Amino acid sequence: MYKKAAIKEVGGFDERFVVGQDGDLNYRIGKKGNKFLYIPNAQVLHHRRGTPKSFSVRMFKYGMWMAELFKKHGEFVRWYAFLPSIAVLSAVILLIASIKYSTPGLLLLALVTVYFILVFITSIQVTYKMKSKYGLFALFIIPVQHVAYGLGFLYSFTNSPLISKVRSCSDI
Repeated sequence: MYKKAAIKEVGGFDERFVVGQDGDLNYRIGKKGNKFLYIPNAQVLHHRRGTPKSFSVRMFKYGMWMAELFKKHGEFVRWYAFLPSIAVLSAVILLIASIKYSTPGLLLLALVTVYFILVFITSIQVTYKMKSKYGLFALFIIPVQHVAYGLGFLYSFTNSPLISKVRSCSDI
């Protein structure tokens, strides 16, 4: 919650953003020197997408709009927001290079193996924390999330929805 004056002082929500309006507003209010109250016991419920396709689309949009927030504010976006995009680009480069050389293919195989071992460990942790076998869905969800987010982040740098005159932000 914010006082109306704090929201007005920073110009309100940037309605160009389909995703991330709250992060943008928080950032701008914080830059004005306002303090935020952190309540660690607060619970927030989020709507989860029901199909792999709708989840992938949502993650693509999150990546895309995180890139737009980065373009707008720079330091607002944390370093790890770039990791999925770097991983996707690296995988493509290594895959292309492996057509001619064997070492990039072996490196890609090693990196993918380590990645899936980490995803497996994470899914076991999620399963344990949830006390439910449904935590094993993380084996599928995490890679989909990373790839879709990374592609969305990269897409935004080649086709910015904030400056595109072809379509509105709500179409993306």
